Amino acid sequence: MPRGCGAFFFEEGKPLIRFVDEELRAGELRRLCRGTAFGCKVAAVEASYGFRRNFARFWTDGSAAYCQLDGALTLAGSPEDPEEAAAFARMLGAAAIFGPPEFLQDLGLAPALSGPVLAKPLPSRAPLSQGSVDLRAAYWLLAEAGLAGPWEAFYLDLSHRLRHGAARALVMEAEGRPVGCAAAGAVTEEAAVLSGLAVEEAFRRQGLGTALVRGIEAMLPGRTLYALRKEGENEAFYARLGFQEIGRWAQANGRTERLG
Repeated sequence: MPRGCGAFFFEEGKPLIRFVDEELRAGELRRLCRGTAFGCKVAAVEASYGFRRNFARFWTDGSAAYCQLDGALTLAGSPEDPEEAAAFARMLGAAAIFGPPEFLQDLGLAPALSGPVLAKPLPSRAPLSQGSVDLRAAYWLLAEAGLAGPWEAFYLDLSHRLRHGAARALVMEAEGRPVGCAAAGAVTEEAAVLSGLAVEEAFRRQGLGTALVRGIEAMLPGRTLYALRKEGENEAFYARLGFQEIGRWAQANGRTERLG
């Protein structure tokens, strides 16, 4: 039977899912994070916080990468042994689990949220510099759209990621005040994930959403930009911007909502 023991997960004494730090399997983790939106999210956490923070931990089994950040677990790749991966995730007791829908099915979890993974390769050109961002305005706009949690956690995380080049953000004004915001909360050298887009209701359908996405794209030339669209939302908007569906994502509460 599998059992947890500190940094490793064992079956019959052999470590299958292994802890990652700077000296141990960091290269393997980064390799597994290439080429997917899930991997981009994991790699951006590592780029922002490294391997020495107790709230950000990483593991790999050689074919999948796991990242637990503040109790939420993200999976990138395809687990070598889905049953072991499911047992490992349950052992961690993650409050939320995010990744491919198949992994949540292996865990027996019913997704609370799901939708298509969209992707858009961006042309290579001179990048637009990340300027200063009014994070309070960004927070207010995203929170009003249900895209931000508590202020302190939002500020500490996004400001840290911006300083380390692992995020991009843009706030636009109209009539002398902030009315729209876009954020790519996960950025690596190869990819980025558009994690938040909000426009004040009175200013919608005026092209601000498109301009915000274009502004984020201008900061990320040569990368693949991913968007994790919720089911049934904004399909035509992202299609007009050139995004194409390449897969699916799902998120579940790790402790409840089990199937069956």
